[in-house]
Amino acid sequence: DLIEPKPSYKPFLVAATALVLDPKECFYVGNDPAIDFEGANIAGMTTLHLVRGKHGERSLLGCEADGHIVNLADLMELA
Repeated sequence: DLIEPKPSYKPFLVAATALVLDPKECFYVGNDPAIDFEGANIAGMTTLHLVRGKHGERSLLGCEADGHIVNLADLMELA
């Protein structure tokens, strides 16, 4: 059970702790700028906006993610 839902930072810290990782070692990929990046950024994770679907390119303006990808395969280039 989550303590608080997104955009709270707490679920991100719970996830990192469960994986025995420092949040700075984690990437968080989301597609909804309205709720996906604030908490992960506060937790210290690197955030990536997956630009597709209903929150596609028009959501880039004001997006708080550290970077943008268009395909999950793009993650391999970051590893």
